Amino acid sequence: PKAASITTVVGPAQHRPAADGVVPVIPTSEGEVLVDRGELGTGGTSVVKRVYDPSLRRELAMKVLSDRFLGQPRALTAFVQEAEITAQLEHPN
Repeated sequence: PKAASITTVVGPAQHRPAADGVVPVIPTSEGEVLVDRGELGTGGTSVVKRVYDPSLRRELAMKVLSDRFLGQPRALTAFVQEAEITAQLEHPN
């Protein structure tokens, strides 16, 4: 089993033309884009979005720090630490 990876989002969602209309995409640090397919849920400090990764051809869940915590170093540090710990987990499925 492969451990989860951490992808850094490098900008806000953008809208790009597609065959079936305009789709919201999220640019990543790897130069790729994830297709934003909506919100799955919210918590105290973050939002979980359903995204599609065209390079992997599969849907993923992406956790994003809530806007109200942007610019707060402690919140960002805790969020990154949680992501790093989660990325070390291995799951048989």
